[in-house]
Amino acid sequence: MRSDVTLKQGNYMSIKMIANGKARERVENRQAFRGSNVWGEWGVNSYDNKLYGVYSYRYTWPLFVYDHAADVWYENDSQFSQTTSRHRTQCRPTGVQTVKCSVDDMRVVAVTGGIGLIERANKGEEA
Repeated sequence: MRSDVTLKQGNYMSIKMIANGKARERVENRQAFRGSNVWGEWGVNSYDNKLYGVYSYRYTWPLFVYDHAADVWYENDSQFSQTTSRHRTQCRPTGVQTVKCSVDDMRVVAVTGGIGLIERANKGEEA
């Protein structure tokens, strides 16, 4: 799924774990972190755009993505489990507006940034 993205996937595993309750500060500062089944990391997409993603359990469930080029935060508003909902609450950056998206749209944003949603819309795909 992430073949067009150069990420440091797995490098977050070498980061010392923090309590999930302390993740928000790391997210707000866009720092790599590893909590219990939630983590944040930077990546670069095929447009050489830096993306900061916060994930719950796996890369297929991005909670938040910060698109550096557009200076926009995207937020997954799809419901899944109680634990993932708790991860979203614990990691939500304060004082910023987020663009709320479905999990399918978030998967696009996590790989391409906001430009991926624009490209989908231009092709007539559901966004």
